[in-house]
Amino acid sequence: MPILPGNEFTPETLRLAVFMSAILTVVSLYWMARAVPDKMAQHRMERPRENVLYVLRAIYKNKPLLIFVAAQSLSGFGMGMWVGLLFIYLDTYLQLGEGAAAFFLIGNLFSLAPQGRISVIRWSVNCCKASFQIRSDG
Repeated sequence: MPILPGNEFTPETLRLAVFMSAILTVVSLYWMARAVPDKMAQHRMERPRENVLYVLRAIYKNKPLLIFVAAQSLSGFGMGMWVGLLFIYLDTYLQLGEGAAAFFLIGNLFSLAPQGRISVIRWSVNCCKASFQIRSDG
């Protein structure tokens, strides 16, 4: 990060990244909520406000939603473990820790493409080739 003296991953760097992500998330959620048009407001009928307990019960009884949230949570947890393991591999085994942030940024930009799944496969193949070349040269 440009505001820190070095370019290595330290607990201070990670703490700052989490803090900045939380701030940006809250700001963007507020901005998105304000930008949504409320065209349905004219057609809504007056209905009594539900209390929090009613909403929580409705969520608890919605089994498809709970299954989806559980799957997304496990997927996110697994992806976080994979990225953490990938960073350890890049940093300790390949000695490419300095370029890990750029590597992840470029990979994420390519995964936003319409063929995102294909780009993930391409990046995996390229990583394996690069790893093989580094091991056979060194």
